[in-house]
Amino acid sequence: MSGSPAGRPPQASQALTLRRADAGDAAAIASLHASRFERGWSAEEIAALLADPLVLAYAAETPGRRPTLAGFSFARVAAGEGEILMLAVARVAERLGVGSALVAATCACALDRGGTEVFLEVADDNAPALALYRRHGFRAAGRRPAYYGAGRAGDAIIMRLDLRDPVDGASRDS
Repeated sequence: MSGSPAGRPPQASQALTLRRADAGDAAAIASLHASRFERGWSAEEIAALLADPLVLAYAAETPGRRPTLAGFSFARVAAGEGEILMLAVARVAERLGVGSALVAATCACALDRGGTEVFLEVADDNAPALALYRRHGFRAAGRRPAYYGAGRAGDAIIMRLDLRDPVDGASRDS
C-alpha cells in the first residue's frame, strides 16, 4: 500500500468516509470509547489527545445528512516509531471493513511521517482485534502480563509491523 497524502486518508468504502478526527468529534469518540472499553475516556480526555500535535486521529463515518461515527483510531509517531494507541469500531459497524480502513490509514500516515515500524498492545483474549492486526501484517513481539489492571484476566500482546517490509506492506492491502 502506498502512503496517502497527509490530511487525505483513503476512503474506507462507498458506505463509509474516513477523515482526520478533530475537536468537534470528542464527545462522539468518548461515547464510542465508553461502549467498547472497560474504562471509557471522557470527552475532555479525548479532546486533549486530539490537541496533541504528535497524535494521528481518524474518524470513520456513515454518510448522510447526519453522519454517524462508525469507528476511530488514535496513533502517535515519534523518532521513526509509530504506536496505535487505541482503535474502536461501533458494534453496528463491525465486519464492514471499518477497522481495516482505520489500520491502513494509520499505517500509511505513520509511513508518511517517517515511521519505519508501528507497535500496539491488544488484549490476548480479543480474537477479532488480533485477527485484524495479523491480516495487516502485525506480528507478536512480546507480552505484558496483567497489562489491563486488577480485575481483568489476561495479558496484552505487543504487536509490531515493519513498514519497510514489502511482505508486510502487501498484507496490509487485504
